[in-house]
Amino acid sequence: MAHSSSHLEYAERYLRGELNPEEQMAFLRELEQDAELRQALLFLQALQESLKDAPDLAATPARPLFSWRALGLAATILLLMLPLVWWFWSTRSQPDPQSLFAAYYQPYPAEVATRTEGDAPLVDSTRLAYQAYARQDWPEASRQFRHQLSRDPQSEVLRFFLAQSLLPQGPDAQAEARQLLTELIAQEGVFLQLSRWYLALAYLQAGTPQAATPLLEALAQADHPKSAEAAQLLTRLQDLPD
Repeated sequence: MAHSSSHLEYAERYLRGELNPEEQMAFLRELEQDAELRQALLFLQALQESLKDAPDLAATPARPLFSWRALGLAATILLLMLPLVWWFWSTRSQPDPQSLFAAYYQPYPAEVATRTEGDAPLVDSTRLAYQAYARQDWPEASRQFRHQLSRDPQSEVLRFFLAQSLLPQGPDAQAEARQLLTELIAQEGVFLQLSRWYLALAYLQAGTPQAATPLLEALAQADHPKSAEAAQLLTRLQDLPD
């Protein structure tokens, strides 16, 4: 995700009218989705308003270097801006569940998915599903995995990769992914710890971090490659506003 300098620069270019029509439309679309960009725009707009009454030094005759009136005006502007600056930086510094999801989420590696299913070579029909997954064609991958799962409903591998294919899609698909991962955790099979990790991320994606906490706690206590990352994410969850 972009952070302070890029957000401020992007918003400043918009306010100065430096964006072409296509860039303006892209900015407005991003403004609807990006809370930090909205905060940057509000900050710059408020800054502009606070400086409207500042004297135009280029248009005024030469004056002594220090003017008590000018210093008083500058001090007043500074005092008016301090609460806004504090609000902007305090809200920036607080993570939100979706930003944590974006920071930690990566689809399960495609190269692992395309090697084998268990110890057996992939059959051609199943290979199509993994190939779609590898090129991140999520709708096609989920369609293929769902088809394969109808033929082998007990396969943990197919359910896990169907869940993986659903997570990057819309809310309904993400809800189905959470259900599949919950079922895999209940089975306590080979995908137990990975399902805990991705279900915790899915809860962050859905904006319910409290549901992610027990999953991350269990994973952090396990002996798994994701355990250290789970412990780190648990610490960051403590910084979320109530």
